[in-house]
Amino acid sequence: MIRRRLRSLLLGCCLLFLGGCSSYYVRYLEYHKAFEKGDFEQALQILKKSKVPRRNYLLHYMNMGMAAFMAQRYEDAIQYFEIAYRLGDNLSRNYLAEGAAELINPMYAPYRGEYFELLMVHYYKALAYLKLKRYEEALVECRRVDILLRRWTSYYKNTEEVKYRSDAFFYLIMGLAYDAMHDYNNAFIAYRNAWNAYQTIHSELFGVHAPQQLKKDLLRTAYLSGFIEEMHAYEKEFGMTYEAEPSESDYGELIFFWHTGLAPVKVDKSISFATRVKGNKAYFYNEEYGWTFESRLSKDEKEKLDKLEVFNVVIPEYKERPPVYQSAYLLAGNDTLAFELAEDINAVAFYTLKQRLFWEVSSAVLRMALRKAIEKGIEEDNEESAMWVGLLLQMGQQSDTRAWMTLPYAIHYTRVRLPEGKQTVKLVVQGAEGENKTYNFVFDVEAGQTTFHYFHNLQSRPFRY
Repeated sequence: MIRRRLRSLLLGCCLLFLGGCSSYYVRYLEYHKAFEKGDFEQALQILKKSKVPRRNYLLHYMNMGMAAFMAQRYEDAIQYFEIAYRLGDNLSRNYLAEGAAELINPMYAPYRGEYFELLMVHYYKALAYLKLKRYEEALVECRRVDILLRRWTSYYKNTEEVKYRSDAFFYLIMGLAYDAMHDYNNAFIAYRNAWNAYQTIHSELFGVHAPQQLKKDLLRTAYLSGFIEEMHAYEKEFGMTYEAEPSESDYGELIFFWHTGLAPVKVDKSISFATRVKGNKAYFYNEEYGWTFESRLSKDEKEKLDKLEVFNVVIPEYKERPPVYQSAYLLAGNDTLAFELAEDINAVAFYTLKQRLFWEVSSAVLRMALRKAIEKGIEEDNEESAMWVGLLLQMGQQSDTRAWMTLPYAIHYTRVRLPEGKQTVKLVVQGAEGENKTYNFVFDVEAGQTTFHYFHNLQSRPFRY
């Protein structure tokens, strides 16, 4: 009777695992196909009809928000992203689910999102508010990013080792919002914070340098705020000279964000660990990453690990999807304005995953230790049960491949002054292999006002395993 129940339990666990072993991308393939071909209304309807387990609610509302945003349903997008924010901020721990995940499959644990994904929720909310000219609410989203980054920094024992403690791009967005409100004093402060963060964080960690447009805006807002000494200091630092612009009485501003490509895809990667037992400790070594883990052992654990020399664990790894279009410029009247890189989401994704990979690997090593202990313990009592458990736990070697894959690869921007009235501008995008494409836009420009716009070229190269 006991043997039959054990066999049934293990068979059920196998079936449960098989239901969750495919990647998140594959399970929501219909949605991703609709999104990647630009049918955002269809993508939104697919998500609305889909049955989503509670553990995937955060990712579901991220995707709902993105589909609604791209369909230009900005009010709906704001609501979906607010739900995603609250889920990410307040998601309670389900220790039972996490215990099962440690033993079987981490994709059964609630998805809490990568750090950069949670930050991008606020970018899209802020951009929706900017489109709706609700600038104060856009500023709230930027402040939330600062709070999140400070909180994440506090999670580490040695906070001095945490380098990604602020994000220049969100200071830039804050500056643009204040600028649109004609609050030049606060715009200057935000632009200055952005400049400092680009210099000290983004250039070092992500290879992204301060855009020229940011320098121009920093000089302009310093001048308009009466900070003449600061303006001259930055002129010297930038090697630039500020020239006062003509009156805004007949002109408006266009801030254009160009999103290109798609964020990386998460896949499983198997890595090997060499094991050595010395005294009452076990040491696990991985040469590829230069990692060493050590664990204290009980007498029983020492006996089980004495003969273990090498074993594999599975961790998540990003695969890049290079964008087809890698540069762009805007044609507005007689002006040609190049788009400048402001946020490299792909680089941020790789960096933040690497930062937390130590904990991911620690979890994988623990799963392998449990796997070996269970196999060893059951094998001594029941050979048939050991076979079933060994099969189940071998199949369970899978990392968490859930990811917000409809984010762009990178975000660029430019600013242009336009005469009042209806104005036509052209976006010209360029690919590395000669793929060029032109898009026409018409804007109703209001004198003294700022118009915010975005465009996303979704086309990406396939990723390689």
